[in-house]
Amino acid sequence: LRARELIAAMVREAEWQALRIEQRHVGLIIGPQGRTAQKIEQETGAKMEFDQSTKTQGYSTLWLSGNRRAIELAREIVEDKLSQTHNTAAEVGDALVQGSARPHRQSGKAVGE
Repeated sequence: LRARELIAAMVREAEWQALRIEQRHVGLIIGPQGRTAQKIEQETGAKMEFDQSTKTQGYSTLWLSGNRRAIELAREIVEDKLSQTHNTAAEVGDALVQGSARPHRQSGKAVGE
């Protein structure tokens, strides 16, 4: 019973945030064979998933999920990686959406799948 209560509390506390990433920098965040994204997930506890359904428009959406602190840490790492590129002004758009229940999406793939 205690384990179910803990799981239910974790689900209630789970949050998500979507970041707009310029398409030319998606590979920088994913890394070779997904290793960079996997390392970010391991270091922060956040889960990362890209929705590239808008890549022809020049950007993809990076979904970060987990507890608030994990998401903040993952976002900081992503922003730091992007700041190492030449044009840092518009590398990461503001959070598109955030909340405690992620909307249904039609496309996208979890990093590392």
